[in-house]
Amino acid sequence: MKNPRVKEVLQEIEKNPEFYFVYNNQLIDVAKEVDVEAESERIRDILDKLFDEVRVSYTLLGKQIILSPSEMGSFDVPEQPQERKILKQR
Repeated sequence: MKNPRVKEVLQEIEKNPEFYFVYNNQLIDVAKEVDVEAESERIRDILDKLFDEVRVSYTLLGKQIILSPSEMGSFDVPEQPQERKILKQR
């Protein structure tokens, strides 16, 4: 891709059914043009290149890639969802 926008790169990655992105486009500038070149690379390496110039952090959670502004930072998510019990009050 030649001078793609962030959104176009995200859409290209989402063509692979292994990944999809979750983000708020009011917080993430997906219209910004980027300069990234990748072929047969790990997803983390591609995202590191993509967001090198854009202030965005990402968190991989299964097939989801959650994007957030760098100011918010990334967050740790447990590998397995934790089981919670909800008790009814009588």
